Amino acid sequence: MRYRKVSTRIWADDRFMRLSTPQPNAQSLFLYLLTGPHTTCIPGVIVAGEASLAEALGWPMEGFREAFRELLAEGFEDGHTHPLVMADPKARLIFLPKAVIHNQPESPNVIKSWKIQWSEVPECELRALIWDILLDGLSSKSKALADEFKSSIEKPKPSAKPSMKPSGNPFSNPSPKPMANQEQEQEQEQEKNLALFAPQKVAVTTGFDEFAARVSAPESGVLAEAKPRRGRPPKDQSPEAEAERVAEKADGERWMDAARKLTGLTADELRWNTGAWMAFRKQRKSRGMEQLMRALEGLESDSFSKTAGLGWLVSDNGITKGLAKWNKGATGAHVSRVQHAVGTGDAFMRSMWGEE
Repeated sequence: MRYRKVSTRIWADDRFMRLSTPQPNAQSLFLYLLTGPHTTCIPGVIVAGEASLAEALGWPMEGFREAFRELLAEGFEDGHTHPLVMADPKARLIFLPKAVIHNQPESPNVIKSWKIQWSEVPECELRALIWDILLDGLSSKSKALADEFKSSIEKPKPSAKPSMKPSGNPFSNPSPKPMANQEQEQEQEQEKNLALFAPQKVAVTTGFDEFAARVSAPESGVLAEAKPRRGRPPKDQSPEAEAERVAEKADGERWMDAARKLTGLTADELRWNTGAWMAFRKQRKSRGMEQLMRALEGLESDSFSKTAGLGWLVSDNGITKGLAKWNKGATGAHVSRVQHAVGTGDAFMRSMWGEE
């Protein structure tokens, strides 16, 4: 096999970040999980929640979940013993089972360095499965690596919590059993995984993590209540809603013109993408256009912001930094004008300060 090294730094590179971004899709998400900054020194282990991953990609949550559901559904076809991706949303833990096969440690000393990172992996049922899969992957390549792994990386204790799987363990090497039963268990497991990321009424009101915890209790009845979403809700056709959409579009064009002026990029080089546009709409609704325009004005003297990309300019951190610089500049300009007026003998300003 042929391999290419990809630095995780690429996802923070200013030129790379200025490139057009893809719409939410499973292939791009899988490549990000393989090479993104959330990866750890242990192959395939990612400690991150869906919100942070979606924000980093600039994707709306709904689009991220749809792409992630597709990865979870890619399971045991063509004789594979493990799914493409495994996840425990409650523990914010994701695992790519095949990663250790294609990213073997160069020596047993590398495995020793995993010890600290392994201690930070959240304790859950998936953690125990990861240990087994890593050992299998190392054993298939080198007995020395496998022995060092068993010596350095503590095997998790069996979880006392109820299992989230209906029966069996299709994530590990399956024991010989009738094909019909094995396929049935695999289908049940995929349905259970998909249910964790399926849009639910409860998830909207209680939050994703709490929802995942409730799904883990079969008696909760959440899965029975779940109904698949069927398309987008109908658009509000009222005159007020239409007027708001027109105003929103106009404000977006005005803000984008200012952003291009700040970054020195043309209309072809800096354009809206789905994630940035949704972030702008949220910021416009919560802060107002005046604050957003002031933030861009405040960032004119900030060299980092000029190359950080569109996602930074519409982020909370970027806007907060811009407003802080704008307020500091406005205060300094006001004091400077007053000092100049008083120092040059401006009669009006002196009268305003009570000096005449």
